[in-house]
Amino acid sequence: MPPPCLHFQSVDQFRPGYSLPLLPSVVQTFGDNYDWNIMQTGLAQLAISVGALIRTLINPLQDLLYLRTASKNNENSGKPIPEA
Repeated sequence: MPPPCLHFQSVDQFRPGYSLPLLPSVVQTFGDNYDWNIMQTGLAQLAISVGALIRTLINPLQDLLYLRTASKNNENSGKPIPEA
């Protein structure tokens, strides 16, 4: 796997670990600065959580499509195309 792809894949694995502790700050930030109530801040947190769930479900499909490009690579046979 090319170094840039390996780097982004390894960084992607840490996303839930550093995004979940930030969820409580949504209530403080938007509640204090923009006078949002509990329902509005809850909807903002829900949107973040739904986005993370969608990303988690789509990631295996993205990996599958990436690995399928190996058969189409004419320069380096057997290696996936990084820009695919």
